[in-house]
Amino acid sequence: MNSRESGPAEGKRAGYKIYILIFFSVLLISATTLFSLYKISLREGIKSMEENEANLVEQQKETIRLDFETIVSGLFLFADHTSTRISESNLTGLAVDYKDYSNRMKLYDQVRYLDNSGLEVVRINFNEGTPSIVPKEKLQNKGFRYYFKDTFLLNRGEIFVSPLDLNIEGGIIERPTKARPEDDIFNSIWRPEREGTYSKPMIRFGTPVFDKGGVKRGVILFNYFGNILLKRFEKIGINSAGKSLLVNKDGYWLKGPSNDLEWGFMQEHDYCKEANIKNDFPEASKTIFAENKGQFYTEEGLFTFSTVYPIKRGMRTTTGSGQAFADSAKNLEADEYVWKVVSYVPSSVFKERAGMIFRRLFIAYLGFIVILAGGIFYYAKRDNKNGQQL
Repeated sequence: MNSRESGPAEGKRAGYKIYILIFFSVLLISATTLFSLYKISLREGIKSMEENEANLVEQQKETIRLDFETIVSGLFLFADHTSTRISESNLTGLAVDYKDYSNRMKLYDQVRYLDNSGLEVVRINFNEGTPSIVPKEKLQNKGFRYYFKDTFLLNRGEIFVSPLDLNIEGGIIERPTKARPEDDIFNSIWRPEREGTYSKPMIRFGTPVFDKGGVKRGVILFNYFGNILLKRFEKIGINSAGKSLLVNKDGYWLKGPSNDLEWGFMQEHDYCKEANIKNDFPEASKTIFAENKGQFYTEEGLFTFSTVYPIKRGMRTTTGSGQAFADSAKNLEADEYVWKVVSYVPSSVFKERAGMIFRRLFIAYLGFIVILAGGIFYYAKRDNKNGQQL
């Protein structure tokens, strides 16, 4: 090949080399930019998730507080009403009032007035949406149950609030004879457990009733459907990136990672005795129970928590009892009725989101490379065809 032929060839090769150099330079700069965008997107995504979980926890906390306020105001109203109508001649009208209230509110499994021995004088059963007055011959004596004893000890204007536990009838945990999961009322009352079984979470609110002479005549009790509160709690938690959890003061799951881990403190629940946040998340639980609220990371993931004190001063509570006929172990002050609202986002969620962000950016990056390569090739070919060199 003579020098005249080699000149254009060398020029073309030099032109291509310049375009290749431009391609890889832009490739390197864009890759660096991509990595920076990835880190920024990941950081902003994590920050947004942290803020979202903190907001959800506070919303759940507020929902619990408002539920308790609604129940307490109704309880005081009916205690005053009952005190003026506790004579034998007024019991029929009182029962009708109780029934109407139960039907209107749809919050209570039972609305009852018990005398000073614990005998039910008026009792309304919700009957899963069809409230009815229990006939006199079917009324029971509940004087041996902790919630009656604890309520009857109170003074005027004080309220007893039981722990959130499972309803017991006839000495055993109450369960439906037939499951109807397609029924909205059934779902609002009964909580699924495992293997197709259901139970009825309950909180009992009680206050003494005094006659006009100031003599303590008995107590009024509302059996509140705890699953209504839990379902509202869960509805807010749908927007969580992880799991919304609720534990009592001893760390047992009221709303657990799965339903079959809940109510481990109930004596009949042998299958979940060890299901406790202190056992399931030992490191995280130390911080959760040491602080009032906060947000932190462990190897397991992100934990966001806040402390709920559902009852106020003037209300009383006890430890309750996981056994049907046992007394409460001890009285508790209002600030000892403690629940922990916890959001748990597993580490796997962060890995999945990081991978998702990376994939999106990488796909965009690949599209950019294809366009860049096509443009570089087009201009290199055009310039060399025209005998041009950069």
